[in-house]
Amino acid sequence: LVGGSRTAPARHQSIRAAIKSSFDYLSAQERKLFARLAVFSAPFSPSAMEKICSGEGIAEKDVLNLAIQLVERSLLAVDEGVENRFCLREPVKLFAREVLQKFGEEEKFRQRHFEYFTGIARQAEKLSDAEGGKDWLERVQQEYGNISSALRWGMSRFPEIALKTAISLQEFYDVRGYWEEGERILKEILAGYRGMDKRVQAEVMLLIGHFLWRKGKMEEAEEWWKKSLSTAKSTKTKKVLASALHKLGNLALSKGDYASAIRYYQEALPLYEKLSDEMRMASVLNNLGYISGLQGNYAEAEGYLKRALAVFQKLGDMTRATGVLQIFSRVAYSRKDYPQAMRYGEEALRLARSLGDRRQ
Repeated sequence: LVGGSRTAPARHQSIRAAIKSSFDYLSAQERKLFARLAVFSAPFSPSAMEKICSGEGIAEKDVLNLAIQLVERSLLAVDEGVENRFCLREPVKLFAREVLQKFGEEEKFRQRHFEYFTGIARQAEKLSDAEGGKDWLERVQQEYGNISSALRWGMSRFPEIALKTAISLQEFYDVRGYWEEGERILKEILAGYRGMDKRVQAEVMLLIGHFLWRKGKMEEAEEWWKKSLSTAKSTKTKKVLASALHKLGNLALSKGDYASAIRYYQEALPLYEKLSDEMRMASVLNNLGYISGLQGNYAEAEGYLKRALAVFQKLGDMTRATGVLQIFSRVAYSRKDYPQAMRYGEEALRLARSLGDRRQ
């Protein structure tokens, strides 16, 4: 292996010399494993190491023992956490990467790393709604350093897999506040993946708009949602079309543009009905009822609100049912039906307290 730059600081040359000295004492198998560990960009589990770094002269059952030898030579560190995890310190990682390149194995093991961690992300997403899947966000968080680097490496080489993985991570990005990262990754894949299905493009545009909205960039979010709307219409992608209309309606409502909000909501409503998406259908009905009440169309407002309340109660969503009752109370008050306003208000208060909501 070639030595470091002659112009490198003396301290760096000294560190490199110490690493090379330890490396020179390694067996052929230990050298192979050491080099392959360079593909990890964050702490990793023993199982990840065994799956990714075995083969090509190293049996999976031997990986952990070889790793222990590397720890003893200070070429691999143990990162204590919920489970023992390993990591390479940065100077060691740089040296290991040079060795991996010299062995001609970088592309092969980077691909293994990509396949393993994108697989982890998609598997965790599938478990999100399953029994025992409550901790999936934690699992993704724990592995995210490697998932993120795998996506960056693979988006130009395997854009379809990278895209599916990024879409499967949408809830993680949203809940954990990785809005910037979600937006960036999706934009990069969208720009580079020439063969992307138009229906998938519409979904990606919708998600990009969502992350921009999360960041408070309302005008940019609106632009992306309109792109998504146009693409979804051209491909008759009902689910994305309904979502784009719904989001644009919410945005118009927040700006006080009631005419546009009503138009978007009324287009979204029959789509949600065809999709049997009762929760979102009820959300649209609730918002239409709210706007109608503000505009003094009280009979129309009550019609929308009754339908929304019935659906939320059917689905057992008492939190949203409470919200509908509060709007009912305001509408009754606005048309000067004070006894009715009192009844709705008291029912909303009773329901909120039964849910432990102290805000009422």
